[in-house]
Amino acid sequence: MSGDGMNPRALVSLGGLFFIDGQGEALQRLGGPEQCRLPVIFGLRREMLDEDPRKARADLARGIELIGAAERSGLNEIIPLIEVHLHETGDVLVLENGTRIHLPCGDPVAAAERLGRVVSAAAAREEFPRVIHLDEDIAPNNRDTVRPAHDRGRFTEKTP
Repeated sequence: MSGDGMNPRALVSLGGLFFIDGQGEALQRLGGPEQCRLPVIFGLRREMLDEDPRKARADLARGIELIGAAERSGLNEIIPLIEVHLHETGDVLVLENGTRIHLPCGDPVAAAERLGRVVSAAAAREEFPRVIHLDEDIAPNNRDTVRPAHDRGRFTEKTP
């Protein structure tokens, strides 16, 4: 992972924070407490780069794709994305207000592209949800599940 002078796309946590470009190439290590408005990708271990570089690159690419999908959905105009947590059991996005969005395993990028509509509908409610679970496939009823912060109940929002 090398490169210099390119535009950073995100930060990745690998035993320290590193700026990365859109291809997942490390640009430089984040030095001090600079203010940075880039999302941070978590879930990779530095050892993965040596042990299984192909998987590490694929995971990093998935993180970058999720950031792009969230941007395309219009999410950042509503509430900015600040973290991407990569997990084998389903990725989690964290918004600036602390809301956690759980994505399905099958096609998390397609789910992330629905985020703008879902978050916009949720923001119209009195209390913004702390947890949002996006379903694997919304084809049967075109609905995503959203759990409000104030109770364990659920409401659904129709997403076109």
